[in-house]
Amino acid sequence: MDITDQYLAGADIRRAEESLRMAVDAAGLGTFQIGVDDRVFTYSPKLKEFFGFYPDEFMSYEAAVSQVHPDFRDLLAANVERAFSENARFDMEYPIIGFHDEKLRWVRAIGEIQQKEGKEYFTGVIHEITEKKLDEIRKNDFIGIVSHELKTPLTSIKTYIQLMQAKFSTTEDDFLSKILEKADLQINKMTTMINGFLDISRLESGKIHINRQLFDLSDLLKAAEEETTATVDSHITVFAPIRSVQVNADRDKIEQVIHNLISNAVKYSPAGSTIRISCTSDDTFAYVSVKDQGKGIKPEDIAHIFDRYYRVEGEEMQSISGFGIGLYLCSEIINHHHGSVWVESEVGAGSDFIFSLPLDTEMD
Repeated sequence: MDITDQYLAGADIRRAEESLRMAVDAAGLGTFQIGVDDRVFTYSPKLKEFFGFYPDEFMSYEAAVSQVHPDFRDLLAANVERAFSENARFDMEYPIIGFHDEKLRWVRAIGEIQQKEGKEYFTGVIHEITEKKLDEIRKNDFIGIVSHELKTPLTSIKTYIQLMQAKFSTTEDDFLSKILEKADLQINKMTTMINGFLDISRLESGKIHINRQLFDLSDLLKAAEEETTATVDSHITVFAPIRSVQVNADRDKIEQVIHNLISNAVKYSPAGSTIRISCTSDDTFAYVSVKDQGKGIKPEDIAHIFDRYYRVEGEEMQSISGFGIGLYLCSEIINHHHGSVWVESEVGAGSDFIFSLPLDTEMD
């Protein structure tokens, strides 16, 4: 390439960069860059504005993080460090309290590790989503209130049915017994759905709490095996033997994740098929797998399978009840534990849902 070609190539690059800058400015995006080795933090004027600093004022990375709402600060720091250590994509929504104006702003930040002139940088963009987020919060508050109000009469109905079951248990009226049994089953399903909506409301309002404790994951899986054996007779469930694995996590919420994944496998795989549950570990993480023999998931659906209210479309799915909240809850719970959840699937060959938990040896 001669000097003229080099000049023209450089001019093309400069024009492309200028076009990108104009697009970023027009979209109201803030940009940032952090050196992987030296942790030098650079940013655009718009990003500084989001965090409530004056245009001519210096803003360090620590000062920016200090403006993140306290309920989200630790999770943000952990996700950024995970992006550095695992070369993982960063995507998170969180509220900011402006440094000078003390204004509440919700933002979404997206970033990843990139190479530039032989060096690695964590680069990304931030855009404001305050109105969208406040609308979501109002909607979730409404869902939470309605769900809570529905739960009270549902509890009363369940009590009445249980009293009727006890009263007629000694009779030979099989028809009535079966009707009451089916009614009790439907109430349990409704209770599960209402609890799911309440969990989403708590998640979106930041009121979900992770009560960590050291426990043996193998004990939790043994309890899940006993419950599944007693309640699931439509499928063959196989729990692989595992050794003792100590994790520092919220036992009840991890139990909820395992229950949701097994229920999901039962719901979306044919009766009589096998569901395999296993657990492995390495030096850093424990991995729990729930593998089914269902229809599998298309690649375009895998990208959204953990989104809130997302359901795979198709004629065979229309007869399956649900609101698309179970996998979303699993994802949020695992993210709050600084773990990961994903699915490996092939159409016609079933799906394998896997989540990881850090092998913490000390209490937080």
